[in-house]
Amino acid sequence: DTLNNLIPFILSKSSWKEIGIEMKNNRKNMPLYFERPPRNIWKNNAGFKAEEWAN
Repeated sequence: DTLNNLIPFILSKSSWKEIGIEMKNNRKNMPLYFERPPRNIWKNNAGFKAEEWAN
């Protein structure tokens, strides 16, 4: 839906924090082809590379 793509999507701080916790808890289950587990997005969101976002 094109209209929905034009509206900015903003996550609350609590949502980002929850995502970071889930990422940390799932590190052991990540497939090896990701090369390394992603960093905590809540703490390192400014330093994320496109490859990390894609994974």
